Amino acid sequence: MSENPKEKLAVLFVEDDDADAFLLSEMICVDDVALTRARTSREAVEKLTTTKFDCVIADLNLPDTRGVATIDYLNNHTTDTALIVLTGDERAGIDLDTLRHGAQDHLPKQDVTSALLSRSIRCAIERMEFQKSHKRRDRSTQDLLSKLVDGVLIVDRDGDIEFANDAAAAMLGHKEPSDVVGTPLALPIVDGERTDVTLHPKSGPELIAEMRVAKGEWLDKPVSIVLLRDITERKSQEQTAQYVARHDPLTGLANRREFIANLERALSLSNRTGRDVAVLFVDLDRFKDVNDAFGHAAGDKLLADCAGRLTAAARRHDVIGRLGGDEFVILLEDLVGMENAVTAAERIRLALAKPYVVGTKRVTCTASIGVTRVDAANTNIEPEQLLDQADLAMYNAKHRGRDTVCIFTNEMRDSRSTRVHLGIDVSRAVEQDELRLLYQPIVSMANGATVGVEALVRWERGGQLISPAQFIPVAEKTGTIVQIGRWALNTALEQCASWRTAFPAAREWRLHVNISAAEIADDDFVDAVANALERSGVPPRHVCLELTESAVIHDPTTVRTRLRDLSDRVGVSIAIDDFGTSYSSLTNLKLLPVDCLKIDRSFITSVTTDPTDMTIVRGIRHMANDLGLALIAEGVETIEQYFTLLAMGCDQAQGYLFSRPIPPETLTERLAVDDICFAPRPNADHEMGGDSVPPTHDSDQQTTHALKAAQDGPDVDIDM
Repeated sequence: MSENPKEKLAVLFVEDDDADAFLLSEMICVDDVALTRARTSREAVEKLTTTKFDCVIADLNLPDTRGVATIDYLNNHTTDTALIVLTGDERAGIDLDTLRHGAQDHLPKQDVTSALLSRSIRCAIERMEFQKSHKRRDRSTQDLLSKLVDGVLIVDRDGDIEFANDAAAAMLGHKEPSDVVGTPLALPIVDGERTDVTLHPKSGPELIAEMRVAKGEWLDKPVSIVLLRDITERKSQEQTAQYVARHDPLTGLANRREFIANLERALSLSNRTGRDVAVLFVDLDRFKDVNDAFGHAAGDKLLADCAGRLTAAARRHDVIGRLGGDEFVILLEDLVGMENAVTAAERIRLALAKPYVVGTKRVTCTASIGVTRVDAANTNIEPEQLLDQADLAMYNAKHRGRDTVCIFTNEMRDSRSTRVHLGIDVSRAVEQDELRLLYQPIVSMANGATVGVEALVRWERGGQLISPAQFIPVAEKTGTIVQIGRWALNTALEQCASWRTAFPAAREWRLHVNISAAEIADDDFVDAVANALERSGVPPRHVCLELTESAVIHDPTTVRTRLRDLSDRVGVSIAIDDFGTSYSSLTNLKLLPVDCLKIDRSFITSVTTDPTDMTIVRGIRHMANDLGLALIAEGVETIEQYFTLLAMGCDQAQGYLFSRPIPPETLTERLAVDDICFAPRPNADHEMGGDSVPPTHDSDQQTTHALKAAQDGPDVDIDM
């Protein structure tokens, strides 16, 4: 080896494959190593005769020599250069053959790393020096061995240690090699084997070492040469890697793979013990709103807090996993009946319903939980099928209003099949002319005069009207919502243009059309709106585009840019729909070109009976007034609500108290007879108990009957 520490190590590597040679050169590409390449054994010998090398790294199979003959050929021409064999040959015993023929180390190509190769080079050079010294039977042999990084033990036939270097003595828990010499080696010695052994030093932590054993001679006596390499850190890294492969990095809970493995085990055990197994599928309600409003870091912290609550609420032996996002699963074993599973689910639901601290704010994020159970007699079910059942039950819990527990039934599977078919059909609804627009008047609170209309989509499939609550979520999930939105905008503008041409009273109306987050994300959306307005001839100032509060916080930067273009370049008005229902930021509201706020119907419903809702509505009214924004109350159904809102100074309203959503033909008929005032009739309503809706006009009776299936009940239209 180079004696000058400043000199580079001269390494000759013999490899005919260019790709392998490139990888090898990349691994050894360090400042203290100088590389030279040869492609054949003959070329290597030519270089060895003219240049001094510290180490040779050679492939075992070269164009002019193969197998151990390569080692013999190289050693015949140089006896003082360390030789490392690097090969893809995986035959049993090939490593020992190479060592017996004079190689200092044998490295399988598939296992080589930069660190391992660097270590091997230095160890091989040191071993070469050892062999040269051994031949001289010099005391320096033991000095050299003592300096090796790896542990070296010389063991006689009786199993007693004759020599130990410093590294080996340290691995065995001794300060000096002399403390080890003469003692029996308490390790199994099998010639030719590479095994991992655990060492228990008298002091310090236990070690894991890779042990190699080879037969040899020491002072002219047959001995076993034992090489020990400390792989404790590597094993620790492997265990860490295995843990990471089975667990969620954010929460430390089991990931999907680990959870499925535990579920398989539980099902197999259930078949033997006769105890039931249940799976809870937990999904956080409106977590996306929290994530969008407060940022991903805050969302991650909430998820970690949720994992902690799940762990605290579950039993010690229950398996908790995170499938991704805000979806968690819990495996319950050793149950008797569904009641135990539901009790556990309720306990978890209550634990998750408590407020979370996000930054300086307290946020409530409830959970919807689906429960499925399999009894011991039916454990042939697949784990993924069980997860699917719990998932279906969870979605039913969502549809029932969130923050609830729902048990899986077979009917849920049939319902999902229906939704799948619904998704296929809704994608064809525009092409097959099955969509309809209804229009709900927006009236002045002062006099009941119509000041605008909101266009609402309905789907007529096979003679039946499909509720927006059914098809709008499906359309959003499938992406069809963009196509439906374009159709709704064009159709509504065309109808509005027709009314403006025929009826002077309609020329001051403002047309409200709902837009979705998916439409705003479309790069062509602003141009599409501008082109639709140009085709219809409707002035932009008479058009208001409504988007929900959750759509605003979905991607604030993109939304802000799009809305600014719509307001400044196109000239339409912007309204925030369902205001007050999401974790939106007032900063976003300040930065957006908003002209109008629409108070969500959930606040209007109890504005006359709930002081909290009354305070919220009054606060929204004051804020809108200070910001110069118009205010529309949605879902006004009773005369008491009307007078309460009127007293608060609310500008406009819409709801069943004034009119249901009606077909364009009905509204056209009313325009024709100048009957477009939808003011409530207080006297008549009070006589009827105060909660009734004014009777519809005769021209509306047939329409109302035809739309009964879609319109019965309170004003719960999903905007589109």
